[in-house]
Amino acid sequence: MNRLRPGDALILSTTPGRHGAVIAALRYGLDRGGLESDCAALWPLLAPLLPLDGLRCMRDCTRGGLGTVLCEWAEAAGLGMEIEEERLALHPSVAAICDILGFDPLYLASEGCALIACAPAETENALARLRRHPLGRDAALIGTVTAEHAGLVGMKTRLGGSRIVDMPVGEILPRIC
Repeated sequence: MNRLRPGDALILSTTPGRHGAVIAALRYGLDRGGLESDCAALWPLLAPLLPLDGLRCMRDCTRGGLGTVLCEWAEAAGLGMEIEEERLALHPSVAAICDILGFDPLYLASEGCALIACAPAETENALARLRRHPLGRDAALIGTVTAEHAGLVGMKTRLGGSRIVDMPVGEILPRIC
């Protein structure tokens, strides 16, 4: 995490929480509404990013979801992370399952999802490379790294407010694998 710099772009390779939402729906007997797990090998998606000079770091969002990855990066780098809820583009079924069960989609397992940090100048190039692959067609810039509020993650909400994205305690769903 020592490669992260204030101003770096935070890119999410796809919509978060799909795997965890599918598992929760199956476990609790809920209609998945056509939702499929995002479980996938990420190497073919991420390999084209390696030549980028401004690539800082990448990590899958499997264990603990996007929220956990952001918190771990912020703490390890001693920098802040700021994301925008509006840019997360949740799958409607993920949002519905989370509403019913009271889960926060930021912490649901995302088996085929990666968080990528890159220099601001590489953002469009990284997004274009990700979107060329079927797993990355929904890739989006979701936020930035900041020198403010070191070690913390903040999220601008859809309503214009702010909230802290905390490190979760325990697991939302017990592990099945």
